[in-house]
Amino acid sequence: MTEPLIVARNLRKEYDDLVAVDDVSFEVAPGGSLGIVGESGSGKTTVAKMLVGLERPTAGRIEIAGTDCSVPARGWRERSRRARSLQIVFQDPYSSLDPRQSVGDALREVLVVAGLGRDRTEARARELVDLVGMPERVLGSRPSALSGGQRQRVAIARALATEPRCVILDESVAALDVSIQAQILNLLADIRERTGVAYILVSHDLAVVRHVTDDVIVMRNGAIVERGETGTVLDDPQHPYTQLLRESVPRPGWVPSAGATR
Repeated sequence: MTEPLIVARNLRKEYDDLVAVDDVSFEVAPGGSLGIVGESGSGKTTVAKMLVGLERPTAGRIEIAGTDCSVPARGWRERSRRARSLQIVFQDPYSSLDPRQSVGDALREVLVVAGLGRDRTEARARELVDLVGMPERVLGSRPSALSGGQRQRVAIARALATEPRCVILDESVAALDVSIQAQILNLLADIRERTGVAYILVSHDLAVVRHVTDDVIVMRNGAIVERGETGTVLDDPQHPYTQLLRESVPRPGWVPSAGATR
């Protein structure tokens, strides 16, 4: 059997008297795709932050490509090695991009830190914008000149710059129009097929999770309440909370109740 790429075991995160994440465990296979679903405050984003090292677990263990990543990286070599394994794309690409940098500069910065030479850096920057379906001329543009969908493509390109084995997508299409969401989701599926990258998709949107992921965990109040193959869990949820999430998705012909409009 193939060894898991990411292993999370009994993760717990406490903030003073608040338990944000409680005994969360899961695995992600190489090239796999896991959805983490739940309402705001369920703990899903905290899990994502612990995976990339933005938060330290109070307890539990995180292994990425066989390396214990539960503790801070020691030195730039270890940080670089972890970055090559796991990257993250946030919900708001504009806030994660430097408005003073062109798209090309934002990509080159990552590539230089990764140790690529000048010639390879320029070629790789062109490859990245092509990978996310954008013309080469966008390398000279600043974020303010781009649409929301284009900025998110740039954020995805930057996350893929060092060829990570897994990318975390934290509500990465939530702020986009539905038509642009569909474009980005199709792009993500295409990139996964072409590169073999694994995804961890953090979202409250069940339709988005269904489109991108193979497996899903459902979180409530910091704990996992249901897990399984995405289609099975979303089509035939067993836990009352998952059933409630599914029933809350508007259907064709749905109209708000009279009380909801007041």
